Amino acid sequence: MYGGIEVDHKPHVWQDTIDNTVNNEELLKLAVDYLKSHGISVRAA
Repeated sequence: MYGGIEVDHKPHVWQDTIDNTVNNEELLKLAVDYLKSHGISVRAA
């Protein structure tokens, strides 16, 4: 049983989410853009 549904395989939801946000630096870009939009000086190294 996985997430209340019985399946033969486990979906890769967590890894797909990490790959599409953290590993491709999209989450970092969104955070930097947000801070800059609020007048906070940000320098990504």
